[in-house]
Amino acid sequence: MPVLEDRSDNRQEILKVLYGLAAAYPTANIPEETIKLYVNLLADLPIDALRAASLKHISESKWFPAISELRAGAYDLCEEGRLPLAYEAWEQVRKQLLRVGHTGKPVFTHDLILRAVEGIGGWRYLCMSVDTMADRARFVDAYDRYAGQARSDARMLPQVKLLAERLRAGSPRKELPDGSKVE
Repeated sequence: MPVLEDRSDNRQEILKVLYGLAAAYPTANIPEETIKLYVNLLADLPIDALRAASLKHISESKWFPAISELRAGAYDLCEEGRLPLAYEAWEQVRKQLLRVGHTGKPVFTHDLILRAVEGIGGWRYLCMSVDTMADRARFVDAYDRYAGQARSDARMLPQVKLLAERLRAGSPRKELPDGSKVE
């Protein structure tokens, strides 16, 4: 998923998507405050991904979507095919083990593959290991954990990400982009 930035200019387009959803779910009673919240919390998404996620939701659900469903749907559509599956990632590791060896530097299609290699002991360890089945199992587990965390981080609302960064930095009281205060 590409890095998302504030796409406030998308607000009119988001409203069009929400009007389309309201038309698809005519019995849903959506208050104006709820619409405003949807617009604010969907503003960082690419509009094409949001449109596609809303159409996918309409085709699969009889209920008006929650913000989380639209966000997840948009990310799923954007992410599809970008991150290799764990066993595909292991196949890259296996090929690099044969091609590069312990003195070389492996090249992978995604940084998470190298991160998982480092997480289970590093490149040299893998090259010297004789227990390929155990290494593969440990790699797949590590890769799945790192990929899950990367997905979670990418899907985080910008407001939540900002708050988390400020809390980690030890700033006890700050203002969020929407003007609200954080204690």
